[in-house]
Amino acid sequence: MMKKTTAYIFAASCFACGAAVSEETSGAAPPYSWVTVRDFETGTEGYEASSGVVAVTGENSFSGSFSLAVPAAFPGAVDVTKTGGIGDFEAVSFAVFIPDDWPKVECVFFVQEKDGLWWQSAPAAVRKPAPSAWSVLTFHIYRDMHPVNHSAPFQRYFARDIKLIGMRFLCRSPASGTILLDRIRARKLKPPPLAFDAIYCPASAFIYTPLSAELRLSRDFFNPFDPDEIDVSCRIAAPSGGEISQPCYFDQDYRREKGPDGRDWHIPQGPGVFRMRFSPFERGRYTFRFTARSDGESVESKTFAVNVGERPANASLPPVRIAADGMNFETFAGAPFYPVGHNVRSPTDPRCTMVLGWDPLPDRGFSAYEKYFSRMEQASENLAEIWMAAWWLGIEWNRRWKGYRGLGWYNLEHAWLLDRTLELAASRNLYVHLVVDNHGKYSSFCDPEWQYSPYNIANGGFLASPDLFFIDPRAFEFYKRKMRYIFARWGAFTNVMGVELISELDLTGSRHGSYKQPYVLEWHRRAVSFIRSVDAHRKLLTTHFSGDFHVIDPKIVMDDCIDYVVVDAYRGGVSPFPDLVRASAENLASYRKPFMITEYGGAWNGTCERGLEADLHSGLWAFWMTPAAGTPLLWWFDFIDRRDLYHHFTAFSRFIEGEDRRRAASYRSSYQQIGSGLDLMLYGDASSGWGWVYDRDEMTYLPPPDRRRLRENVALKIPSLSTGRYSIEIWDTYSGEMLERSTAAAPTGALSFTLPPFRTDVALKYRLAAPPDDEPADADTGRRSPYPQTSHPMSGERMTRQPRRND
Repeated sequence: MMKKTTAYIFAASCFACGAAVSEETSGAAPPYSWVTVRDFETGTEGYEASSGVVAVTGENSFSGSFSLAVPAAFPGAVDVTKTGGIGDFEAVSFAVFIPDDWPKVECVFFVQEKDGLWWQSAPAAVRKPAPSAWSVLTFHIYRDMHPVNHSAPFQRYFARDIKLIGMRFLCRSPASGTILLDRIRARKLKPPPLAFDAIYCPASAFIYTPLSAELRLSRDFFNPFDPDEIDVSCRIAAPSGGEISQPCYFDQDYRREKGPDGRDWHIPQGPGVFRMRFSPFERGRYTFRFTARSDGESVESKTFAVNVGERPANASLPPVRIAADGMNFETFAGAPFYPVGHNVRSPTDPRCTMVLGWDPLPDRGFSAYEKYFSRMEQASENLAEIWMAAWWLGIEWNRRWKGYRGLGWYNLEHAWLLDRTLELAASRNLYVHLVVDNHGKYSSFCDPEWQYSPYNIANGGFLASPDLFFIDPRAFEFYKRKMRYIFARWGAFTNVMGVELISELDLTGSRHGSYKQPYVLEWHRRAVSFIRSVDAHRKLLTTHFSGDFHVIDPKIVMDDCIDYVVVDAYRGGVSPFPDLVRASAENLASYRKPFMITEYGGAWNGTCERGLEADLHSGLWAFWMTPAAGTPLLWWFDFIDRRDLYHHFTAFSRFIEGEDRRRAASYRSSYQQIGSGLDLMLYGDASSGWGWVYDRDEMTYLPPPDRRRLRENVALKIPSLSTGRYSIEIWDTYSGEMLERSTAAAPTGALSFTLPPFRTDVALKYRLAAPPDDEPADADTGRRSPYPQTSHPMSGERMTRQPRRND
């Protein structure tokens, strides 16, 4: 949001870099040809004045027969403005006539872009070379124009969105009469030869930690996001001898301020520059060589050497890959990675307040993430899902929306915000599951945003329906350009666990079921193939489905273009969530890829608070008892925060601390009804495993703590085990404390024992301690809580989906 503090800033569009004002002498030969753009021979040509109605007059003119008459009364200021842009001009010139008896008059030339950014020249005196003579003023746009209320100099990429051009006449003494304007001319920009003016590249870096290089070129570009206009890249040679090419990206810095309404304002700061971002995967000496190509010219930099050392303890999180077992994640540092977190798609969720009947929260923007991420870290969560939605961190959308400039142009404020969001997440030890496009962008029937899409022919695009997005080659070219930018800029963030191309793919298109058309699978293959050609960091890629596992298109998720499987798990009716967990896991495990639930919590349109908390709690524990690669991500983040339910994550994280699911390749899920409304989920093999006992009714709608039923003398029997003596741990699922540790024998391959008293649910671990005759007969039984409160681990029913939230 731009800060508006002067009386003359209009709600209009943007202009370009600096403009200097000087007087043009009649005898000077301009270095480039001037073009007359306005001469008022046919009317006022859209000009307006703040002082009254302008008119065309034939009484006096600089050239031709007519000039523009502007009423003026001083002291004060008179603005003469016209809606429109400046094209590719670098200077403007116009003739001015003021009465001979007027006191000193000065003129300021200004421009404003569509979102309010403003640039203006220093005041230039309107000097009359002789009595009754006209004055000619020249303004050099890219030389001396200065930003107002921000610090971004005018550059060519602003020129497309200049909405207002004007001259402000200033006089401090009384005077009244008429100002005449005539023969407005402009001079084309002549770019200098392509060259690197300056390159900053660090001399040292750390493994698995993003490094950034900054490049300043000798000239500006109309669309710096179009590689056909300007292509800047870096050739990187690794210590081991391999080479890769990394695209560079155009960037604009911002500074963050608090507005009077408490919301964040982001103010452009400094010139736009090209940057290169890369995370080294090896220790040793890297070399970087930059290349820029534009309009048939090519320039190459010298070679820069970067020495990469071991990452310090507080460095960025190492990147994530799929483990050798094909079903789990691990870091490139070799540690297991089991995602624990929830969905935080954007700072606010109006639908949550509507469903639960709460007063809406103000949109706090990035500040909300500062709060959420801090609390997530304290609860030992390690993953958040974030969307690049049009209303939050998207970069390409309808230019009528603030910050957006249409197809092929990117929202640099949102890009800067996504940088800050990923950095904040990393500082809080959080990985991010990054969603590029929510389904509404390409849907006209469910949560539709197609009516605003820049691809839509109604908005100046070229597609008559959202289905054509997956078919039209022009759309795919724009998509490739966007993905090139995304992976050039954010591929180096090692805490981006994976990238989801489209959320709820099955809800895209113009009707239900269109996602199963062969062209959608082919689109994914082409999209992933392109991404992998420009992504030096080999991010994990996926696409997403709504509802539950029934809506998945197996042809898509089984294809090599999909690295892992993500889907919703919204339950209907009154069955507890673990029922859907078991059905989901059985289906999703059949794809033999890591799988996760990235949205869940009640039905698609929510449920009561007791139901949501039951789902939050049971989702964590039930999915641990399956081959799932991570916890499910509850959709209702506002509910978690307002009701301070982070302790569910804390308790669960303490239970799984030190566990490595990569060693559980032989584990299988099983389920028992053990009587009195209790169920048991197990995940293990013949010698070890985990278990979770829960009350079915209370896991449907979780009662308050003082109303949860006390369970005593609950006997368990775990079958199909190797004979021998087992260590058994019983855990409180709400405090994360170990309630009891004991040993028991399984002489016939079945382990039988009695649980300590508990309410609602309890978790357990069992492991073969010794084969027969090797373990002392006396059990070691005790109660303790070995993990302090501050410990932080590093290491169904088919549903018909109806339109839902504001996405």
